[in-house]
Amino acid sequence: MKKTLYVLSAVALATALSISSAAAQTLIGPHVGYDADVEELYFGVNGVFDLPFQIGDATLRGNPEFSYFLMGDSPGFSQTLWTVTLNALYPLTLEFADTYVGAGLAISRWSFSYDGDFFSKGGGIILDDYSETDLGLNAKVGANFGRESRIKPFAEAGIVIGDGSRIYAQGGARFAI
Repeated sequence: MKKTLYVLSAVALATALSISSAAAQTLIGPHVGYDADVEELYFGVNGVFDLPFQIGDATLRGNPEFSYFLMGDSPGFSQTLWTVTLNALYPLTLEFADTYVGAGLAISRWSFSYDGDFFSKGGGIILDDYSETDLGLNAKVGANFGRESRIKPFAEAGIVIGDGSRIYAQGGARFAI
């Protein structure tokens, strides 16, 4: 379980760093959020870099994310949920902040396991381990603050549409690298 978390975090970081050599400004940093559907807090890593595409005068930006949810466990039961989203962001122009809208692919992995010994002693039903991967579309709106700073706090709200549909809000700080 933790091995998967470490591998996915390393992949997200390596991807953001490898793209940084071609990007005008690459930002990467931590985020925390709340998912209204599963009613859980989560944390993760979030990056932004220029893509080689333009719409009008605006350059699209790539936005990979990895999030790990703080799911509650109980005796004899454990569960995990993590998500990876790959977004493209379109910049909007406002005077007070660098705002954007975005959309992309969301991949969610949920799993749980029961300790058969714990439940068999209590006469309960013994279930096997279970896991599921959901694909969906992610749509979000957000803002970066601190235009002239190397540290850019941000706030976002979004929705994932698919089997694991959910609404979320997150924020954090991205650092220019």
